[in-house]
Parts: sequence; structure tokens; C-alpha cells
Amino acid sequence: MEGTYAMTYKPPTVESADCATIAGPAGPMTIAITRSGAEVRSTFYGIVARGMLQDTSDFSLAATDSPEDGGTQQSYTLRGYYVPPKLMGTTGTIEGKWITHGERGSKMCDVERPATGVQQ
Repeated sequence: MEGTYAMTYKPPTVESADCATIAGPAGPMTIAITRSGAEVRSTFYGIVARGMLQDTSDFSLAATDSPEDGGTQQSYTLRGYYVPPKLMGTTGTIEGKWITHGERGSKMCDVERPATGVQQ
């Protein structure tokens, strides 16, 4: 599963009311994933993301940005499963959800959007 993925995202399937004032960021265009045993790592918008890869090829990567200036606290999660290449010369893919949670003051924005990654 380790490698770099070109990501595409579909419109949100879940979006809370406060998202009109706190935007839920779309996911990164590329995601580089490293693996050590069952632990997987990546970086989302400069924030280190960590997670686990299960024996079933399901995985979850999560990162939280906590700005010190009182801005929006943002959490990013990529949850899904890895589909290995089926034929020699083809690439693996990841299928899942890009999930964001933003908080600023009493406002919260939760967004989920389907995500697909093609291994480069």
C-alpha cells in the first residue's frame, strides 16, 4: 500500500450546517503513504497523519491541526481500503472517504466525501 497516490474527490455526502461559515477543505491532490509493519503514515496539509493498516487492507490515517492563534482547529481523516494491482504492470488503488472536522468558537463543520487514489 505504500506509495504516492493521485487523488480525486466527489462532492460531499455529509456536510453539517456550520460549513457555510467554516469550509471543510477538499483533500490533497496527491498523498504519499509510508508503511512500517501495520503502521501507516502520511502528511495532510503539512500535518503528520498516522494510522493502521488492517489484515483486510482496510486503513485509517488521521491528523489534527491545532493553531495557536485561535483560528480553526481542523482534523483530517482518510479512511478506506487498499486494492492491490490485479495484473502485472497495473497499479493499486485506494477507495474510501476523506473526512474533515473543523471547529472555530461554537461553530463546527463536519464533511465526508468519497475519495479515490491511483498509485503512481
